[in-house]
Amino acid sequence: MALTLARNEMEEDMDRLICDLETKSRVPWDSDKGLIRLIRAVIGVDRRESTIRIYEMMKRNR
Repeated sequence: MALTLARNEMEEDMDRLICDLETKSRVPWDSDKGLIRLIRAVIGVDRRESTIRIYEMMKRNR
């Protein structure tokens, strides 16, 4: 989903997705492949705040 949002330049929707992942979902952050794809998509659309949110979620869950 994140890659599709990135390809279609839907930056605000990307931010909402990351926010929802942070607040409403219990994402298992041990899946390296999925995590790497998510980070690439967020960085690809230059969403600094979302990148920081992902980092903070990973830090809390380690």
